[in-house]
Amino acid sequence: MDICIPFKALGDPVRVSILKAVCCERLCVGDIVARVNLSQPAVSHHLRILREAGLVTAEKHGTTVYYAIDKDKVNSVCCCVRDEFEVE
Repeated sequence: MDICIPFKALGDPVRVSILKAVCCERLCVGDIVARVNLSQPAVSHHLRILREAGLVTAEKHGTTVYYAIDKDKVNSVCCCVRDEFEVE
């Protein structure tokens, strides 16, 4: 895994806020917009980066897409950091 990709995605405080919003429940873009107080296009842009980094999943139900944190990927990133720096 290229450890830099997820960390580049996490380098923006807005994306960290979005991850926090979707960490415990699936949310649609409108719900995320309300929680992070940004425009829909801005949230969509950040979600695309998070999806490309593998940190969130997108699941379509009808015309609505719901986003959730990818816990396996986040755990994998944490393990890579631990292994890279030999942290116990």
